[in-house]
Amino acid sequence: MINIHLFDIRPILDSCFEWIVWILKILFIYFSIMFSGMVFGLYFERGNIAQLKACAASLEVTKKNERSSQ
Repeated sequence: MINIHLFDIRPILDSCFEWIVWILKILFIYFSIMFSGMVFGLYFERGNIAQLKACAASLEVTKKNERSSQ
């Protein structure tokens, strides 16, 4: 019996594996940059976040006072 291989699939699998590894590396770098940017943004905006929380709390108190006075 003669086995005839039309093409060898190993080079195709090797190139696919290289592409998958390359894509995973790029995604890891992308998400690392995105996460570090988010952390730096939260670090530098924490004062503004505290101000927004205080403003929201005072607005809530004002609305409760308006409802109680009616």
